[in-house]
Amino acid sequence: MFRPDFIHNDEDWVIWLLGSEFPKHANPEQLRERTHLTSGQIDEVIRNLERMKAIRVIRIPGRFPPDNIENVALQKYGDSMFEELKLRSNR
Repeated sequence: MFRPDFIHNDEDWVIWLLGSEFPKHANPEQLRERTHLTSGQIDEVIRNLERMKAIRVIRIPGRFPPDNIENVALQKYGDSMFEELKLRSNR
């Protein structure tokens, strides 16, 4: 998948996908397939966005990182980031 011009970094890319193509939630594998980023890159993006409180991360009890993430979804700040991306995209 190509990355649109208005997407400036991997975090923007994941926010865009969560807001436009995975409106409820997505698991790391879905994000890897869609972005073609490595597992390590996706895990780093998820950690960064979680730290920013842009996404909510649902973890699988009893598993250890990085295989403990069941899915991720936008939170309020992530929604506002998505709206900003929509403005950049002229949609």
